[in-house]
Amino acid sequence: MGLTYDALGRMVEQNRGGVYTQILYSPVGKTAIMNGQTRKTINLPLPGGATAVYDTTFHYRYGDWLGSSRFSSTTSRTKFSDDAYAPYGENYAESGTVDPSFTGNDQDTVSGTYDFLFREYNANQGRWIRPS
Repeated sequence: MGLTYDALGRMVEQNRGGVYTQILYSPVGKTAIMNGQTRKTINLPLPGGATAVYDTTFHYRYGDWLGSSRFSSTTSRTKFSDDAYAPYGENYAESGTVDPSFTGNDQDTVSGTYDFLFREYNANQGRWIRPS
């Protein structure tokens, strides 16, 4: 696995087995995940703490006081996903389409691993993948 960082120390590219994933940042944080020129996901913060998410579909994500996704709705006001998290980020009681976002950080590049700003966190193990 190869990682590339920008001048601010943020991960901007991952190489996992020849698959390159680029992470784009804006002044509000992580905004888009790309695979080459193909968009994987776009997250845009909205007033009131919600997030507009555009990946294979378009939906609105609503978080709790920690920023973890608790409920997501479609543009037609139907349930997209309903999530719950244990203290260390393990998902439980999920319904609808899985849309994991623990403390505002998504499972962007590797399933089961949350991409924080400077390192990755595995919720099933309840710890960081590498020391800082």
